[in-house]
Amino acid sequence: MKIALVNESSQVSKNQLVYEVLKDTVLPLGHEVFNYGMSEDDPAYNISYVEAGLLSAVLLNSHAVDFVITGCGTGEGACLAANIYPNVYCGYVKDSSDAFLFSQINSGNAVSLPLAKEFGWCAELNLKYVFRELFSCEHGMGYPPERGPVQKEFRDIFYKVKGQVSKEMLQILKDLDRDILTKTFGGKNFRSQYFRYAPDSPLKTFMAKLA
Repeated sequence: MKIALVNESSQVSKNQLVYEVLKDTVLPLGHEVFNYGMSEDDPAYNISYVEAGLLSAVLLNSHAVDFVITGCGTGEGACLAANIYPNVYCGYVKDSSDAFLFSQINSGNAVSLPLAKEFGWCAELNLKYVFRELFSCEHGMGYPPERGPVQKEFRDIFYKVKGQVSKEMLQILKDLDRDILTKTFGGKNFRSQYFRYAPDSPLKTFMAKLA
C-alpha cells in the first residue's frame, strides 16, 4: 500500500515526527510512505486544512497513493475538507481503537489526526499504535466479525450515494479558482513525487498542464 502524509500549516513542526513514526511502523509491514508535507524543509509552501483536503483528494483520485494520513490542530477541519471530494472516505481517528474500528467497519482510504489537541506526552506511542492498527491487518472484515456482511452492505450504499451526489474530480479542478490550485500543488514534495508515482490519466494530464 502507498501511504501519503499530508498535514496543514499550523502543524508543520509535527510533520517530521509523524513521518518518522509512520515509516518505522509500516515499512516493516511492506507498505510505502510518501511525505507530501507540509514539512519544514519547504518553508515557502503554506497550506491550510482546506488545501490539505484538496491535495489528499487529488492523490487518491489519481491513484498516486492508496491511503492518506492527514491532520490539523483538532483533526476536525482536515477531516471535513477531505470528505467533500469524490472517492475520499476519511475518518477522524485519535487513538488505536478508533483506528481499528475505522479500518474494520468503515474501511475508508484516509484518516485525519488531531496534531495539537491532546498531543502531548507519549504522542509518538499513540501514533505508532494508530498506524499499527490501520495497516497491520486486512480492512473491512467487520467488528464484531459477525457484523461484517451488513457493515459491507452499508459501505456499498454509502459509496453509491456519494458517487451520485459528487462531481467528478477532474471537473472540480477545472471549476476551482486557479489561485487555490497554485497554492495547493506548489510544494516541492508534490512536484517531486506525484508525476513519478501517479499512473497516466486525464487527471494527471491536467495536473501536468497546471504545473
